[in-house]
Amino acid sequence: MLKRFKDNIVGKTISCTDLIASGPRVDIRSTGASVDKTDNRSAILAADTKALAEGKPIYIPSGTFKIASTTRVASEIIGDAPLKSVIYNTGTGDGLDLGGASYYNRYANFQVKGNASSRDGITLYTTAGDNPGYMQFDNVYSTYNGRHGLYHRMAWGTKYKGCKFHYNSGLGVYAITPTGDAGTHNGVSFEQCEIRWNGGTATATTYADIKGGISINGGTCFTIDKCIIESNNAWQILTGHDTYQSLQTVNILNSYIEGRPSSSATIGGAFYFKYGGKIRVEGCEIGFGAGSGDTSYAYYIDGTVEVNPDNNQYTGGGAGTSLYINAGAKLGRSAKPVVTIMMGDTGAGGVPVTQTILTASSDGKWKVSGLIYCGRDSELGGVFPFIASYNATSGKTVSVGASIVGTATTAPTMAFSTNALQITWGANHMGHVEFSYSQTSMPTTFTLNSTYLQRNDELANLPF
Repeated sequence: MLKRFKDNIVGKTISCTDLIASGPRVDIRSTGASVDKTDNRSAILAADTKALAEGKPIYIPSGTFKIASTTRVASEIIGDAPLKSVIYNTGTGDGLDLGGASYYNRYANFQVKGNASSRDGITLYTTAGDNPGYMQFDNVYSTYNGRHGLYHRMAWGTKYKGCKFHYNSGLGVYAITPTGDAGTHNGVSFEQCEIRWNGGTATATTYADIKGGISINGGTCFTIDKCIIESNNAWQILTGHDTYQSLQTVNILNSYIEGRPSSSATIGGAFYFKYGGKIRVEGCEIGFGAGSGDTSYAYYIDGTVEVNPDNNQYTGGGAGTSLYINAGAKLGRSAKPVVTIMMGDTGAGGVPVTQTILTASSDGKWKVSGLIYCGRDSELGGVFPFIASYNATSGKTVSVGASIVGTATTAPTMAFSTNALQITWGANHMGHVEFSYSQTSMPTTFTLNSTYLQRNDELANLPF
């Protein structure tokens, strides 16, 4: 195991990546690899055998080294840089299989590149008996693979830092565990990584289509921190879509999450959360706008999972819907149970406009209450309290009170249209709505419509 240590002579700290890069290593060219060859698999395997015998890492020098089939190695690997040291899979199998690695292996500064007919770029645990764990990936890329960029199975305690997973036809990262084994992703983290432009362009026709950025299934304390996950077709982050895998804790922190379906009449967005334990989303910028014919969500929560968002910013638009919650799911409680919807301007010429705030299924018993802020240039504006309740047995009620502050004279109106709660603004009015939610029995579905939601960091506080 290579550890960080203190160089007492020059007084500086040297990382494990520095050690591998500058220390003894086995150059794949010494075992016959060449950029001119159409298949360097045997040369890389020979380098792996030599590296294991000598206790050294494999070195991939600058250049593109082709392989024609899955190449399984157990040694550490170091390159010059991801855009310089490239393993190019021209075959139809996986690229680099690291399932035979030992604990604490380190990988740095190279790229695995696939093709439209290949499978996964980098795989962990593909053979029974594989037992990798506590691995460290620094500045490793996996791109243009025919399926997933990274197939992460088991390998607990593994850290990915500064890695990129781009242009893969399936997922950028697919984290999966064996059936019923929840502990195999313990302590896995992605830090300062990029997961972009994955999922191809094919239509995603159901909410559970596994296309897009990263899918996490099984494990405890899985962390995504300071990452960019954007422009993936369908979903950016999925959790628990494999129903047989227990997922305990996921932390999504300080990251930029943005995306939408890339074909017309498709479904997708930022988050698809299904089975699992608790998911924390904090300090993120979340975009989920959709184009014509698309349906896009900030959160689509569709199973037994608790989601705890806090201090995030949101950008939506088009057919974007900020929140969908199905039976069995919930949002964690917060100290400030308020959601703000920016409703925008009224119609041309100041014509009153009716806009939908939320829609719920025709069961359950719930209530929303809050304040409507609105006004126009000739007034100081008004603040109107309101309360709306729904009871599957006794019916619906809506009440909007007189302005409690300001000089606005025209109160907005609020009413149910079937199961949709709607607001109609007065002529020339602009405004927004802030409200909290409570429920006695959860409706089967609850959708917060937010075509007009803009940069709102209070969505986290809707206390289901």
